[in-house]
Amino acid sequence: MKEMMRKKKANLGMERSGHYYFREFFNCDSGIFVALQMINFVGGARERISEYANSLPKYYQIPETNFRLPVSEDGNELKKKLEKIKNLYKDRAIRVSENDGLLMEFGDWWMSLRLSNSENLLRLNMEAVNEKILDFQYKKIKKILPR
Repeated sequence: MKEMMRKKKANLGMERSGHYYFREFFNCDSGIFVALQMINFVGGARERISEYANSLPKYYQIPETNFRLPVSEDGNELKKKLEKIKNLYKDRAIRVSENDGLLMEFGDWWMSLRLSNSENLLRLNMEAVNEKILDFQYKKIKKILPR
């Protein structure tokens, strides 16, 4: 995350796991720094937080979904499944990154598949502009991955 923030000159980096990285905090993660930023934001807000939250664009997401990986010495089965997903979508993707697993972005949805750092799991995250698109794409990907 720190390396990518430096490369992109990002002010803020976030993970769905609740980690927030700030350029002004050496691209590091800090819960205390997040709390201070929120206190400053709330203190300077001209509207209620609920009103602000309601003004943000709506995006639908699945809960992070874990797929148990088959035990394999060479990892070829996992590579084949990731390649199958990539090939299924690559012609329609606006952006594809294989920096940390597989990240694919489309005009109205995106997905990220990456290996867990601590378990023998593949983690899927997805978001879309509406529930219909999210549900359709989620079902498509679940058919390919092991449960």
